[in-house]
Amino acid sequence: MGERKPKLLFVSNFYDYKGIPELIELLTEAHKHGYDFTCTIAGEENHITSVALRQLIDKNGLTKKVKYVGSVIGDNLIELYKQSNIFIYPTKKDAMPLVILEAMRAGLAILSNPVGAIPDMIGNDHETLPTPENLISLLTNPAKTRKLGEQNRKTFEQKFTIDKFNSQLLKIFVR
Repeated sequence: MGERKPKLLFVSNFYDYKGIPELIELLTEAHKHGYDFTCTIAGEENHITSVALRQLIDKNGLTKKVKYVGSVIGDNLIELYKQSNIFIYPTKKDAMPLVILEAMRAGLAILSNPVGAIPDMIGNDHETLPTPENLISLLTNPAKTRKLGEQNRKTFEQKFTIDKFNSQLLKIFVR
């Protein structure tokens, strides 16, 4: 039985700095080189509208590969993460993004810029940067994608669960 087609995911409100044009550029590069994937984009319109997003998708020949599903919450969002195996978040600024924690918890490989606390969350390895080379490496190496996803899930469980948070908070108050 062969490997399933890689399923990519982007989740965020559509602010300019969240990297939607960069995401589309990245996907376009992979598509131009013939790599097979699907990408789901979920989020609420803001600086970038769904019309502008669809125009970017169409202009770059990604209509059959990229699907915009609007704002997704709750169990539906959890299901999106479960159905995916690579999370791409090319944001230009952020603090400690919940979407990274959600992707880690779901066991996804993550490509993101090293801004805010993101390097502390997923590491500061060049392999986690949202570059065409790194995306192609994940698209062509399912074992590597699984390994990175498992590492992210393990890191989440070791550092970011509510029990870990409460334990750290208690240590602060006990001082």
